[in-house]
Amino acid sequence: MRKQLLYWLSRIFRRIGRFFKHKPMALLLIAFFVSPIGPHLRFEYEYRSFGSNGYRIHTRCTYLGSRGFVDVPLMPECPWFAFVDSRQFIKERKD
Repeated sequence: MRKQLLYWLSRIFRRIGRFFKHKPMALLLIAFFVSPIGPHLRFEYEYRSFGSNGYRIHTRCTYLGSRGFVDVPLMPECPWFAFVDSRQFIKERKD
């Protein structure tokens, strides 16, 4: 019984070792989907215009990331790509 348990444990650890040795890209993908902080792409934004020179202040930016849509309020700018902590700004989209 003990030999059988050790045999299966060794097989499991060998497979885990092979996974880490040959699949670095898979590890990056897993980290991308597990981590709450990651790159997000701007989906939409709202702003207010002030004056005749076209100065505008962004009032809301919506980003799309690995965990869905994230609504970030009151940013001075809305860059195309941003690293956002989605735990703070998670948004349920109802379209």
